[in-house]
Amino acid sequence: MVRAEVWRSFYQDSVVLMRLAESLRALDGVEEAAALMGTPANQEILAAAGLATDETRMATPGDLIIAVHAASDAAAAAALGRARALVVERRQP
Repeated sequence: MVRAEVWRSFYQDSVVLMRLAESLRALDGVEEAAALMGTPANQEILAAAGLATDETRMATPGDLIIAVHAASDAAAAAALGRARALVVERRQP
């Protein structure tokens, strides 16, 4: 089960995104995860990893893509929820 979200015009540093993806991969039921900006090169990476969706293919270079491949829809939804929480925590002063 692959689920993804695209956050429009939401730039994040690549180091932050690598750590985010790593955190998501550690969650129960998550088999693979990616957190990337929507550049053409990153679009190719998503496709090669089997994480591309119709929504991610529409992303532009300034958009943040979070994609997960999970054992179930519930695990995928939980991972995307965790991603949102981690980003919010990071932005707190």
